[in-house]
Amino acid sequence: MISAALVALNTEQERNILAEFYEENKNRFFAFAYSRLHNREFAEDALQEAFLNIVKYPATFYALDAHKKVSYTLLIIKNAINGILKDKNKKIDDELSDDIEDNSLSVEDIVIGNISADKLKEFINSLPEARKQAVQLKAVYGLSNTQIADILGISETAVRKRISDAYKLIKDFIEGVQER
Repeated sequence: MISAALVALNTEQERNILAEFYEENKNRFFAFAYSRLHNREFAEDALQEAFLNIVKYPATFYALDAHKKVSYTLLIIKNAINGILKDKNKKIDDELSDDIEDNSLSVEDIVIGNISADKLKEFINSLPEARKQAVQLKAVYGLSNTQIADILGISETAVRKRISDAYKLIKDFIEGVQER
């Protein structure tokens, strides 16, 4: 199912690592896509498109810890699903956060006054999907605005706007909690 993505990689080692990762997680990834699309062909298309996006920036994928590779891939799959649904004039209502391990942010990563990491995670997960995806790709996975724009299929200006809006909402949330 990801043969086109494997061909796009430069080395046999990269192909083997990605193929093994896919084999280990293909049922989870397919179930995730199918649960949203309710169509086998669309789910397969979403996985193919997602892995083609992943291999556009292989260094980013290969640099991730094992547990982050899964959540990163699910985020990319969700974006592919959104594209398919957009083509069909539909929209996803569920949140990606229900499908990934909740380890993208840790207490060590967040030391902000009296705000608990759980409250901040909950707030970030409640952000509008477009802003949440952009900020996760930037802050958690360290992608550049160019890479995010390419993966999400939007302009760099739109990426900057989404990230700026998300950071403003987060800042307002933090200030609101600290004032209490």
